[in-house]
Amino acid sequence: MRPLKVKVEVPAFIADRLQHALWREALHLIAEGVCSTSDIDDAIRFGPGLRWSFFGTCLIFHLAGGQEGMTHFMRQFGPLIDLPWSKLKGPEITPELVARLVEGTKAQAGGKSIQQLERFRDDCLIEVEKVLAKVRARHGIDMAPSTRRSGKPARRASQNARRVRKPAAKKAQRRLAPGKSRPLTQSRKRPAKR
Repeated sequence: MRPLKVKVEVPAFIADRLQHALWREALHLIAEGVCSTSDIDDAIRFGPGLRWSFFGTCLIFHLAGGQEGMTHFMRQFGPLIDLPWSKLKGPEITPELVARLVEGTKAQAGGKSIQQLERFRDDCLIEVEKVLAKVRARHGIDMAPSTRRSGKPARRASQNARRVRKPAAKKAQRRLAPGKSRPLTQSRKRPAKR
C-alpha cells in the first residue's frame, strides 16, 4: 500500500474512483445477462489484474503502443474511447440485479466467512508485494512513486529492497499479526504508533 498525493481536491480517493468505474461496467454486464459474478472476477484475475499488480493501467497501455509507446497507443486507440459498448452511466439497481450479485458472490465464497476471505486477501497482498519486490530488485527496476516524482535519479532497486522493502513487509506483517489484525479496507485511520 502506498499513499498518493492528489494535485487537486476531488470527491473520493483515486483508487476508489477507478474501482467504481470498473464496478459500474461489471454491473451492466451482469444486469444484461452477459456473464456471472464469477466470470467478471475471472476476467480480472486472469486478465488485467495479473498485470495491474506490477505495472498499472497507464504503463500497460504504454507497452501496448510498441516502440512509440503511449504516443502510438493513443493515436491508434484514443478515438475508440467513445465506442458505445462502454457504459459511463450506472445501470438501474433492480431487485433482480441485486439478487444476481448476492447469489453469485455467495457461490464464489464457497462457504467461507468474511473474516476468512479477508485473511486470505491480506495474505495474498503481502505475498504479492514480497514477490514483486524480489523481481524488481533482480531487474533493477524501482517503481516507488517517491523516486519517480522527485526528479532525483532512482537508487538501484536492490538497494531499495534492502533499505525500504523488507522493513515495509515486516511492518505489514506486524500490522496484520494474529489477534491484532484489521482488514486493510476497514478503516482509513492509521494504526497507533508502537
